[in-house]
Amino acid sequence: MMLEINLFREVIPISEDDAWKAIGEAFDIFSHGEMAYAVAHHNFGKHHDLREIIESSLTYDGIAVDIHFAHEKNRIILFGVTNIGSGPFSRYEHICGYFEVSPKTLYSTQPVEICVACCWRPLYLLFHEVANFLRARFTEQPFDNALRELVRFKSEFERQGHRDLFVGGKPRENFGRSMLQFYLKSRSYREVTVRGGKSDILAIDHESNRYIYEVKIWRGKTYHEQGIREMEEYIKGENTDDLLRAGFYVIFDATSKSAAHTYLGSDIMHVRLQNVPVGIIVIHAKLVTPSKYS
Repeated sequence: MMLEINLFREVIPISEDDAWKAIGEAFDIFSHGEMAYAVAHHNFGKHHDLREIIESSLTYDGIAVDIHFAHEKNRIILFGVTNIGSGPFSRYEHICGYFEVSPKTLYSTQPVEICVACCWRPLYLLFHEVANFLRARFTEQPFDNALRELVRFKSEFERQGHRDLFVGGKPRENFGRSMLQFYLKSRSYREVTVRGGKSDILAIDHESNRYIYEVKIWRGKTYHEQGIREMEEYIKGENTDDLLRAGFYVIFDATSKSAAHTYLGSDIMHVRLQNVPVGIIVIHAKLVTPSKYS
């Protein structure tokens, strides 16, 4: 029985052409990215479209695979050929997986259903990354994507980076800003002049959506509320073209009793300032080491 793992199936209000270009873009990124080294027999142009591809070669996770793209109505099936060792039984053929874009009729619109499926385990991560790319682009809001990235930063900082915030036993906001900016995948700038002052970090994603980040050390209620007012002014000045998708107010809490969490009631809060979604994130910088006797 052939393995088939459905990784993505969604009806999305876009054209067939846009769907195939997005799939091609994702396939190109993740078959040529950090996880894979690939040499293709084709040349992707500015716009990617798998319907124009016949074959490709890639080395993924140490496995060299010749990929043949079989076009079947609304589906493109990827057949892979690998050669392991020598002799008459060294050649293996696999159905690696498939991409499918099916037109749908929904009331007065004509969206498409996109399906991504993996049929060969060695290439599971490749198809999984393509599915995540499509999910992030078409089914999740920009705020959700940026918040998820920030939550990952919070987790990694609290696990292994919290000591780097301190100099001489005192927390430094500029160190927190630097660590956060280094972590963000989007293009970003520090100390950008906007109305009301300079925002700590301004990030711009691949679709020109902008995000403002303010980084603060927790210094009590008054300092926190002053920072929120600053954030509101920055949002007002930066969103004149309605391309500011979100703001994030990042608090490094260096108190031993989690004072920021106690005051806010949570590590993650959602508010709206000037009709822009803002995430307030508490990152714990002074973690208590569990006693080996407890």
